Amino acid sequence: MPVFRRHPHSQSRPGMVRQNCLQIDNLQAALGLLWQPAQEQIPVREQARMAGGPDGGFDLFVPFAEGKQFGFASTCDGLSAHMLAGASLCGDESWGDNWLAAFAMPGKPHQWWLVAMRDRLVYEDGIHESEDAARAAFLKSRAAPDWDTIVAPPEWQIDDAMPVQLHDAIEVTRAARLRPVQVWPRLIRPAGIVLVLLVILYLGWQAFSDYRERQVRPGKQVVEDIAPPWLSRPNLIDFTRICERNLNHLAIPVPGWQLQTADCDLVNSQASLKLRWQRANGAAAWIKAAVTELAGHEVRIHRDGQIAETGVITALPPTNPEDNRQPLDPDILESLLNDRFLTLGLDIKLTAHPGRTEFRSDGARQVVFGYHDIQIATSGSPSEYAGLLSDIHALVPISLAYLPQSANWILRVRVYHPSR
Repeated sequence: MPVFRRHPHSQSRPGMVRQNCLQIDNLQAALGLLWQPAQEQIPVREQARMAGGPDGGFDLFVPFAEGKQFGFASTCDGLSAHMLAGASLCGDESWGDNWLAAFAMPGKPHQWWLVAMRDRLVYEDGIHESEDAARAAFLKSRAAPDWDTIVAPPEWQIDDAMPVQLHDAIEVTRAARLRPVQVWPRLIRPAGIVLVLLVILYLGWQAFSDYRERQVRPGKQVVEDIAPPWLSRPNLIDFTRICERNLNHLAIPVPGWQLQTADCDLVNSQASLKLRWQRANGAAAWIKAAVTELAGHEVRIHRDGQIAETGVITALPPTNPEDNRQPLDPDILESLLNDRFLTLGLDIKLTAHPGRTEFRSDGARQVVFGYHDIQIATSGSPSEYAGLLSDIHALVPISLAYLPQSANWILRVRVYHPSR
């Protein structure tokens, strides 16, 4: 019979902050996570997306049992990184490998927490609003064989159950903590370096502006009869966020069909999305039903039933006037981008197109702008990488693609600049 003892970690009893959050002194624990086996060949971000279904939403996770299991949660539910995972608080060595516990949570009205382990993996982690619902779920789990320890309120009169209070069962020192699924929290630390780079960039741009004004040829009128190509184009962050959300929504797993490509291109200031599946012994009716019911879009079948495609045109928010700023000098641009991404340990691919300056027959000068094409590959959220480019002038989004084979995103943008 296991021995239960009060743990000395706290001077006060825990209390519920909200439906899914337990306060333990100055710490908070998240309850009711979705627990799934860890899959070694699939990135955490992709597992979180699949666990969230068509609507997604899981942006927090916690590894458990030496990485054999992941618990998923969402910041939309009021949870945050570094909170404790409630299911990891209970069950010391005396409880054994298989235990089942039900606790009446402090506060009114009462909630009930059902938590269990099988082979030291989380088996149950659920919050119930009524005692009847909690008791029914408990009895259903109780029917499983080979429980080493059972904990239940005494009024339930469960055979062989121990009447242990919540504050006697939890131990903070063994708890696992939630982590962000995406890469962005790891990028915040170098924010001071980025700020210094922005100051240097501003001073360099001022110096370049003065130099360019001095280089205008005397007696020649500068004619800007070529419209700057970045004017009235959608904002990069808006484009990336909308494309990422819609591609995640449309990239539906269908038995017998393999997703090949998922692309989002900027076309006439709108997001044009296109997804393609390759048939692998699946029926056309399956993918038609899945995409129509889950995403609300029609599917076209091509190549004798071997390829299925769907396409969507999505509106983008209008351009913010602040986005119509003058472009950077190409040398300053290259230095800024390389320094920023190298400092953060991120990969970026730059391809330069220098542009040119032409003089018309009347002697007036017109500028054909140069540009740099930028390509970023990441297994994290592309919206977060887009934030690293949000301060760059004269930038136009080109496309966002998801590669299912490598679980990577490819973000392509173009940054215009004066000709060299």
